[in-house]
Amino acid sequence: MNLESRFYTDVSKYEPEVMLGMTKRQLKMVALSIPGIILIVLEMVVLPEVVAYLLAFLTAGLMIAPPILSYLGKMQQFKKDVEFIL
Repeated sequence: MNLESRFYTDVSKYEPEVMLGMTKRQLKMVALSIPGIILIVLEMVVLPEVVAYLLAFLTAGLMIAPPILSYLGKMQQFKKDVEFIL
């Protein structure tokens, strides 16, 4: 019976904060999402309402969703699901 594991927490999955209270994975997600967010804001300002919403939805799906899925660790499963459907 291993009694030590009851008193010590597992720190192998701990990610240290790098900058602004965020880990490297979080910073990468934010950095890769910023161009998509800027593009969506420009679409909303420049284009008519219905077209802007349609393009913003497409832009979010193509530019913002992949970094978020990658951060959550779901990108490989998503690729397998899409490959299975196609």
